[in-house]
Amino acid sequence: MSRFLLIGLFLSLVPVLVLLAHRFYYIRKIRPFFKRQKKLYEKLNSEFDNDQNLPV
Repeated sequence: MSRFLLIGLFLSLVPVLVLLAHRFYYIRKIRPFFKRQKKLYEKLNSEFDNDQNLPV
């Protein structure tokens, strides 16, 4: 009986650990990547606006 309780406890802890690991990975890896992409897009947009402001 205790073996089933241990298995149930382990299975109930696995999703929590997966969620924590996913959140940690998201904060460490994916969010800075999006910030870098956002800066890149803002830079490209500002250059595009500068091109539009040139007199023809």
